[in-house]
Amino acid sequence: MRAIPFFVLGLNALAVALAIALIGLTGHNHFEEKGFVTIFSAVQLLILAGLAWRTFRWRSIADGSKGAGGGAFWRRSSLLWLLAAVGFVFLAADELFQIHEGLDRLIHTVLDLRETAISDRLDDLIIGIYALVAVAVLVAYRAELRLCRARLPLLVWGLVLLLVMVFLDVLTNRYDILTFVFGGRQALILGDGLARVEESLKLFAEALFVLAFHGLCLHARQLAVQRPARA
Repeated sequence: MRAIPFFVLGLNALAVALAIALIGLTGHNHFEEKGFVTIFSAVQLLILAGLAWRTFRWRSIADGSKGAGGGAFWRRSSLLWLLAAVGFVFLAADELFQIHEGLDRLIHTVLDLRETAISDRLDDLIIGIYALVAVAVLVAYRAELRLCRARLPLLVWGLVLLLVMVFLDVLTNRYDILTFVFGGRQALILGDGLARVEESLKLFAEALFVLAFHGLCLHARQLAVQRPARA
């Protein structure tokens, strides 16, 4: 069990190194959309979806046939993990099929917007909406978060990496900010480098979430196994 964190983090470090190597071997930037990093990220998101689903199943067993909190299905606190599973599947689809970028283009087309430095960051706004939905779900099912206490450091560090990643994404969405600060040539070099750092941080944030959700799933299973003894 102690080897799992080293394996997960090491695998992500290897993925980043491989993406860098593939740039030299193929001439294609595998940190860009639909590259190797995108595929690896989608796989990790699907793993997270699977872990969240298993956690939901174990929590439902642990809390009896009525589920955590009892009452209507949507009021069960264990539903948090089912919603997390659905959310991670959606994020994996977003990675592979660029859903939020497509929404950005659709809004520009429908509203006949001229692309500017501000309107071109609509996809960042959409990501912000994703985050707000996630926060709303966490608040609605906050009673279930007691299960996360032991895994809180992993979740917090994962969120920190995500926040840095989002900041870099905004910074490198267009190079106008970097160009204003550093000038054209330096902005291109720095922008490409920061974009690769951004994608790498995304992978390591997902890795920390995988470790956290793996622990949550094991804890939920333990609670489910112990339930008959308490009956």
